[in-house]
Amino acid sequence: MAAWALARFTHTNARNLVPVVMFTNCGNKGRPVGLRPEGFGAAVGLSSISNLIHFSLGARVTNVHASTRELLISALMIASALGFISAATGVRPPDMIFIGMKMLGEAMAPLMLFSLGRACGSRNLNAKTFRELCWGLSRVG
Repeated sequence: MAAWALARFTHTNARNLVPVVMFTNCGNKGRPVGLRPEGFGAAVGLSSISNLIHFSLGARVTNVHASTRELLISALMIASALGFISAATGVRPPDMIFIGMKMLGEAMAPLMLFSLGRACGSRNLNAKTFRELCWGLSRVG
């Protein structure tokens, strides 16, 4: 509720501000836990659950017309479900497939940073978007 009031006070679109307040960036909180071998599972679980909530409930907050069915059959939801099933049952893909998946996973962080830099560089930064950007960056970590 405070985020809706803050959005109204700062003349910011509430649908952009509320998810930032509801879902903090837990990736940086999970890394120290994941650095210890016994904490890696907890870090992956924390990140996965956070992403599931962010991309299901968060998508509904930002877009009223978002289809629940489309959200549930998105690639992120299916991959998360398969990951949880694999962790619970111990079933793993064959090594030939797993090695390719591991290589793709290791390449994703640098590609994501390139994509983020491109998106930020091409954005027209006016006073309103600058306030939204500052608010979002203040919630990281």
